[in-house]
Amino acid sequence: MRMSLRLPLFVLICILFGLLSACSDDVEGGQDTGSALSDAGTDALGDAQTDSSPSDTSEPDSSESDTAPNPECGDGDLDEGEECDDGTNDGSYGTCRVNCTLSPYCGDGLITHAETCDDGNADAGDGCDDTCQPEDGFICRTPGELCQANTCGNGAIEDGEACDDANQSSGDGCDETCTSVEPGYDCQFVGQACIAAACGDGVIAANEECDDGNGVSLDGCSKRCVIEDGYKCPTPNQACEPTTCGDGVVEGLEECDDGDTDGGDGCDSNCALEIGYKCPTAGQDCVATTCGDSTVEGAEQCDDGNADANDGCDADCQLEPGYACPTAGQSCVETTCGDGVIEGLEECDDGNLTAGDGCDPLCREELIWDCTGGTCDPVCGDGVTLYPFEACDDGNLTSGDGCSAACTVENGFQCTDFQNQTPPSIEVPIVLRDFKGANESGGHPDFESFSCGVYRGMVEDQLGADGKPVYTGAGCATSTQSFDQWYHDTPGVNITVVDTIELTQRTDLDSTGRTYRFASNDFFPLTGIGFGNTPGESKNFHFTSEFRSYFEYRGGEELAFTGDDDVWVFINGRLAVDIGGLHSAVSDSVTLSDTQDAQTGQIYDARFDIFEGGVYEIVVFHAERHTTQSNYRLTLSGFLNTGQSTCESVCGDGVISGIEQCDDGNADDNDGCSSGCAIEPGYNCTGTPSTCERPECGDGVIEFPEECDDGNTDDSDGCSSLCELESCGDGTVDLGEGCDDGNDVATDACTNRCQPAACGDRVVHAGVEECDDGNSVDTDACTNNCTIATCGDGVVGPGESCDDGVNDGSYGSCLLDCSGRAAYCGDGRVSTVNGEECDDGVNDGTYGTCNPDCTRGGFCGDGVIDTVTGEECDDGNDQWGDGCDGTCETEPGWVCQDDGNGGSSCIPAG
Repeated sequence: MRMSLRLPLFVLICILFGLLSACSDDVEGGQDTGSALSDAGTDALGDAQTDSSPSDTSEPDSSESDTAPNPECGDGDLDEGEECDDGTNDGSYGTCRVNCTLSPYCGDGLITHAETCDDGNADAGDGCDDTCQPEDGFICRTPGELCQANTCGNGAIEDGEACDDANQSSGDGCDETCTSVEPGYDCQFVGQACIAAACGDGVIAANEECDDGNGVSLDGCSKRCVIEDGYKCPTPNQACEPTTCGDGVVEGLEECDDGDTDGGDGCDSNCALEIGYKCPTAGQDCVATTCGDSTVEGAEQCDDGNADANDGCDADCQLEPGYACPTAGQSCVETTCGDGVIEGLEECDDGNLTAGDGCDPLCREELIWDCTGGTCDPVCGDGVTLYPFEACDDGNLTSGDGCSAACTVENGFQCTDFQNQTPPSIEVPIVLRDFKGANESGGHPDFESFSCGVYRGMVEDQLGADGKPVYTGAGCATSTQSFDQWYHDTPGVNITVVDTIELTQRTDLDSTGRTYRFASNDFFPLTGIGFGNTPGESKNFHFTSEFRSYFEYRGGEELAFTGDDDVWVFINGRLAVDIGGLHSAVSDSVTLSDTQDAQTGQIYDARFDIFEGGVYEIVVFHAERHTTQSNYRLTLSGFLNTGQSTCESVCGDGVISGIEQCDDGNADDNDGCSSGCAIEPGYNCTGTPSTCERPECGDGVIEFPEECDDGNTDDSDGCSSLCELESCGDGTVDLGEGCDDGNDVATDACTNRCQPAACGDRVVHAGVEECDDGNSVDTDACTNNCTIATCGDGVVGPGESCDDGVNDGSYGSCLLDCSGRAAYCGDGRVSTVNGEECDDGVNDGTYGTCNPDCTRGGFCGDGVIDTVTGEECDDGNDQWGDGCDGTCETEPGWVCQDDGNGGSSCIPAG
């Protein structure tokens, strides 16, 4: 049965006020039967039918029980304490749960089941209808709250909107409800189309053709997220894939693919249509078209019904300058550049003949501009800041770094370049390509093989379609193919290295400060790299260089070059300096015109087809091909006037940006946010502008930068008086610690367990101990004071025989190498030079031996009668025949008497 979607709320209110019976009476207009859900009813929580009339007040039939049945959830009756009871209670949407509470239903203020909105009621016409689906013209943002009239698409940010690009469509950056910016987009310009947030974020957004997840070129998807020639990019955030011309499949930027790479058959070797052909079916032969048949097909740009030239459509059915051929088979009409209408060969027409606004006076799209219809915009992200059209250009399309993806300066940043400045020096990139000489294995035939001197006319007057010089066939090169390798990356032939050169400001040449020079008479940037130095030389002589830069043409710019060998300078793709050949240093220069064109009133240089205010490219191609010398001096005056922006956050402006941690609107220190916009120790900074406060340690509330707060300011309880966690290594000696040196190094004087280092603990403590073997043996390799045993340390260690700490080899000490002792008393050798009288190696002082000090002990002949040893006499010698013999006994016939000195004086008897 279907449950009423409105009555349950009413019933619920009644329950809350304890008025269920009264409510039932009001609903029924009569007595309450006690049944909220019954088989007789017509609605789950609606009118409960009874057999009694509204006025029936009679007593119950005496045959009925005097006791009413006990209330039970699931009996179909709405009893006290129940929100609903439909007798089924299966918990399905819009019914009752098993515990007699309401299941989710439309109008409960919660989005459940198939609901997409729920404003807390089941009324239609208020934005969320009676089935809880949104109604046109409304936005239902918050469940349980009333919907609001939808103003998304009016081009203004209003309450609850995150963006508004003046439409209600998704997929363009701002969703259909204006409540969220879609991934990959930046919708900073209210009322305008959203732009790609960043080329390289892996999301294809706005006018991006591809996005492979990086911001670099030459991998199929350029740094501007444009598909590069020779690639296809089918999947965002994945690498692009090379296309293969000749595989019979048209893909990427191919115009055709007839299954081969032959030219002259309608589809050339680069899979571009050839004039006079059409290629309707990929993989099949192209067919010739007929110019003059009034049908535009294949590579034809027009067909006016004839094959005549000079009528707007030439004999190959290609448009002629100054004409448009809007209708096939009819005459062409002249075009007017500057009328605001793009016609014929015009690339753009912005309604004027002014250069420097994207569309030049000949209706050609200017370099580093994008023109759509009559509107031209500078290419954001190319690293060239075009004032006043761009406020900045930092060389990428990434927002949040100071210069947005729309080349506007972001809040909290300031951006500078050298548009209106003259820095002391400027670093510019230069591409170097290393080659081997022709006399080396695998060498290039054009290097170290010619001696032609200066040769002008080696290259064409205009760069090729690839922006590189075109060989004329004359001069000092082997062939067109070999010359093309000079400035093209060619695996196995050259090695490419990207470097920089520094141009220094020369105020001595130009007081305005707009003249810069790089000069070197020893220009060998690849020495030791690439293929390595030239054999037999200390330098790398064989290389080419390529320098490119943009400039805004103002008139009067000057370029001068002096160097060797080949040098070609191109301005706007036109040859300006021509010094080909192998030669010593040669100079040439060019000065751009500062004369106004009579027709346009603008400064114009017809040699290079450049108009005042336009941005053009200058390219210097150079080659070093012979092992004699290498000179390179480039002087630019007025050319370096556009550049890449450098953006930095502005500390003190009240906006947190870049690397700032805080910004309190000033650049003062000691207020919580430093002069470098870093949060100072002991402060907590919130909001923008930042409000910085010191947290109160000890208040029991942990606030940055507190690590803890235990409600007191006591130390040694785990949380210090500075509200820092106490631990070993915090520099404070806490309870249980013997030391704390503020680090966790285990090998210094205080271990990482915060106990003093001790010799014998098997840990070598740097600066205190040399070794620690954990024992108390003083004669091993590590002594008991934890120093490494060495000869001279006073301890006899491994391999040593003697070590007295002096070891000078003097009498009584140890030898220098600790291999033994020098002469000493007791060594068994009498060292008279050291005053020894005797040394028998025992030196115990017994009769007839040596004393411990290497003097002689008592002996017969020492002039002292030693009666203990049995001497009868001692006349001071051990001779016989003088009365006292050699054994100190009195000789027969002699009488020996005390001589008064302890010895004997002997005389013959009688």
